[in-house]
Amino acid sequence: MAAAVILRGEGYEVGVVLLETLKPYGPVADALMPILSCAKRVVYAEEGIKCGGAAEIMREELMVRGLDASRTEYRICAIDDNFASPKSPCDLYDHIGLSPEHLAQAMKN
Repeated sequence: MAAAVILRGEGYEVGVVLLETLKPYGPVADALMPILSCAKRVVYAEEGIKCGGAAEIMREELMVRGLDASRTEYRICAIDDNFASPKSPCDLYDHIGLSPEHLAQAMKN
């Protein structure tokens, strides 16, 4: 939500969908389709592993339901490694690319 504040401050039109239920993925994807099919870009922020995580499963469910990848770009911001293990003290969300600034940048690029 902090990333949305940053983007709105820069003049972008942005919305946030907080998923409190993931499984089963199908009904959640059904509920998201009317919202996301109108979006130019979707950034899925996941505090879990990117490969095989909820964001990838949701992308597949949305594509099966007709989300047009040529119209709506779907990006995943998640942990690319098995562990988020910085070598020195730092902000962990910044280190793994999930800070508000990183998420705002992912939405813009």
